[in-house]
Amino acid sequence: MSVSSISSSTSTELLKALYSTLDADKSGGVSLGELTTASDELAGTSATDATKLFESADTDSDGLLSESEVKTAFESLSSDMRTTLLAVQEMSSETATAGTLAALVSDAAEEASASSTADDDSGTSSSDAVSGSGGGGGGGAAATSEEESGPFDAADTNQDGEVSAAEQAAWDAAHAAAEETAEPAPPPPGPPPAGAAGSDASVAATGTMVATAA
Repeated sequence: MSVSSISSSTSTELLKALYSTLDADKSGGVSLGELTTASDELAGTSATDATKLFESADTDSDGLLSESEVKTAFESLSSDMRTTLLAVQEMSSETATAGTLAALVSDAAEEASASSTADDDSGTSSSDAVSGSGGGGGGGAAATSEEESGPFDAADTNQDGEVSAAEQAAWDAAHAAAEETAEPAPPPPGPPPAGAAGSDASVAATGTMVATAA
């Protein structure tokens, strides 16, 4: 299933529900405080990570997130991630809203962390190259470890061998929605009717009387 296979109306509904939830005072703009509060209450994310999302999504730097900025942030998620969230939206809007917010915050936090790591690595690349020149066997060990990891986790939507926080959030949301819509299991069968038990007893008694008479 791809994003294109899910109706655009589902995407519109999800984004409207998300923005309505974020814009608590209905002012037409989402403040950092509103985003932080919603992220904590719905997705359980930290204020630090919510701030990273706000800073990356507020492209015009006006201190508020518009609907178009939230939409752009959503579209920056991977195709597989959006497909999962839109599928959840068709089952439970509330669950999809929480899952989307968690995915957006986690994605922004991961991007910020990756950028920071890249900056740190750039300063040590020369020493790594020198130390790695005599250790060609390391690549084989890494390959073996990767081969032993087995099939990709079902939550690993981009199949990169790792389940990111955003992927886990979407996976959890999908399963929560599935559990909400699942039909309850039928009750266990009860004891046999009283009449049936009496009939069995009568048959047994008749058999005993016949045997005695013989």
